[in-house]
Amino acid sequence: MEITKKLFLFDIDGTLSKYGSLKVDFWQVTIKENFGISTSRQEIYVAGKTDAEILIELLKLKGVEQPEKHELFAKTLFDIGELGVMYVREFPPLPVENVKILLEKLLQNNQGLGLLTGNVKKRALAKIKSLGFSDYFSPLIGAFGDDALKRSDLVAVALRSAEEKIKIKFAKSYVYLICYTVRDIWCAK
Repeated sequence: MEITKKLFLFDIDGTLSKYGSLKVDFWQVTIKENFGISTSRQEIYVAGKTDAEILIELLKLKGVEQPEKHELFAKTLFDIGELGVMYVREFPPLPVENVKILLEKLLQNNQGLGLLTGNVKKRALAKIKSLGFSDYFSPLIGAFGDDALKRSDLVAVALRSAEEKIKIKFAKSYVYLICYTVRDIWCAK
């Protein structure tokens, strides 16, 4: 069965899964562990940002210059993914009502499905698996919070992913972002 020229890229938090209150502040834990700095995601607005953007903003707030170039940046981002996987196992996310019906309908109509999320890949895949949505996103097309420092760069990453995985070059006018934050809308432009 051939996939049509439309690609639907889904965010995870608030779109595929219900937003819950995080019982663990991944950034607080990993920044303290790696940089020895006390901080919290509560100090900034995080909706619609990648895990990398949140990490950069929190570190800059605490006086770390060019944190993305710091030798501990990649390790901290990796640790966010590891902690996120453990968290998903302990506190599985809940799917948004009727989203499974939407995913099934899109697949029945031969539409391309992918992910575009600020979550680092490891954390994102743990959420998708926990939600029971892995089969809808196979082959895995997408862009994740560790693929680019800015969310606005993720669409290009997702389009390259689609071209590599399913050999279709999607025109931007046939790519739809299924998301909900203002930053997602900026990303779509």
